[in-house]
Amino acid sequence: MDLMNYPDSDQHKAEHESFIKQIEQLKELRSFSIGINTEALYKDLAGWFVMHINNTDQKFGAFLKSNGIR
Repeated sequence: MDLMNYPDSDQHKAEHESFIKQIEQLKELRSFSIGINTEALYKDLAGWFVMHINNTDQKFGAFLKSNGIR
């Protein structure tokens, strides 16, 4: 992204970093033996991927395509 001077690079990276922090927090909760609702967790993870791919990644793909990258 940075190599291509993608204007939304910082926002895109921030979404990934936020997601990673959420996963790290879940791992920490698990280490304290705090129960996790796996169905809710699955919905949250799936929702993040769908939204990220359908929005943020699509914008990046359109940017690449507009710059001659396929």
